[in-house]
Amino acid sequence: MLDDHIICFDFTNESFGPLLRLPFDAGRHDCVTLSCVREEKLAVLLTQNEVCPTEFDIWITTKIETGELLWSKFLRVVGTELGCLTADSFFIDEEKKVAMGFEEDYSKTFNIVGENEYFKKLELVERLGRYRNCRAIACSYVPSLVQIKQPASGRKRKQ
Repeated sequence: MLDDHIICFDFTNESFGPLLRLPFDAGRHDCVTLSCVREEKLAVLLTQNEVCPTEFDIWITTKIETGELLWSKFLRVVGTELGCLTADSFFIDEEKKVAMGFEEDYSKTFNIVGENEYFKKLELVERLGRYRNCRAIACSYVPSLVQIKQPASGRKRKQ
């Protein structure tokens, strides 16, 4: 990402494509985080400051094509009573209309926030044992249904 644009790369042609606009103009002290939603969508989180923001907006793509992105506002969270999400990584659940992520970089608190001031805090400390001071980062994984062709047993692979 570049300020308020996404830099595209075309793997087929091995070249950069056009800059694609994000749905907002980020300020100097704002944090912008990109996340994937399943295999076909992107989500972007705009936080108003870097230290445990109590106000943030999330948009999700409605159309992704060469040279064009269309966005729809997914969730807006405002209020000091709700937990925050770190700007490093986040996830969304479209059906439940919630966003989730770690509270801080070295936190063991995973927050889930949603519409109508929905908030749930999950403490992970007891499960981490001796790894309590590790950096907390979450990443998404979407398994592929594409099978990797394996060499027949007993035959050597061509090098």
